[in-house]
Amino acid sequence: MDRDEAWERFKGRHMGKWSGRSTHVDVRTMAQVRLDEYSWSMSDATFSNRDVRVTGTMSGDGWDWKVAYNIGMPSFYVFEDGSYCAEHEMLEVADIPISRLAVEMCLTISATERLRSFLLYDFESILRRVFLLHEVQDDLWED
Repeated sequence: MDRDEAWERFKGRHMGKWSGRSTHVDVRTMAQVRLDEYSWSMSDATFSNRDVRVTGTMSGDGWDWKVAYNIGMPSFYVFEDGSYCAEHEMLEVADIPISRLAVEMCLTISATERLRSFLLYDFESILRRVFLLHEVQDDLWED
């Protein structure tokens, strides 16, 4: 899939503001921490000959983090329904030490709902943290 096709699939589902509920697990201790509410926004696409670079920003109660997406590169793939998988290097997440590698998977549930996960690996390639995220666009939560 070329850069332009990947960009069209991605922007049609994921640009804009999302709200979410998150749980993360410290794999060493198996301690679960719930990050109740947060917002996620994606904007400001930058185009080059190789890829489209988009930054996602997540903000919660006293923490925030950013994720860069290089759409059109081998580390990023978008499926026909807008679901995607991505690898991120040197990701800084809230108060967690820098991760050498983060593997992200996003599953599109509907036009306004998605599930995402992040697997964070340290510099010794050991899985350290797992994030599970449930997100909706425009605060359209269904109970």
